[in-house]
Amino acid sequence: MAEEGEPRPQYAPDRPLYERYADKAAELGVGFRTVERWVQGFRRHGEAGLVGADQLSQRQGPKVDHRWVEIALEVMGEHKEE
Repeated sequence: MAEEGEPRPQYAPDRPLYERYADKAAELGVGFRTVERWVQGFRRHGEAGLVGADQLSQRQGPKVDHRWVEIALEVMGEHKEE
């Protein structure tokens, strides 16, 4: 739900998408491509798509208990339509 004053002018829907991505990247101090990947992941998998591959890599070892991940994915799946 948008709050008063949202979206901010730099994110207005009538602005080109690449400009909005560039503004968000600058605001967050990340690269343009990072924002593109975040959006792509969200569109494909919802909130779960925002988890980076580096956070899921088994080479680095699990960052959270696998049981928590399983339950979180199950709960998110149950609420996908919401």
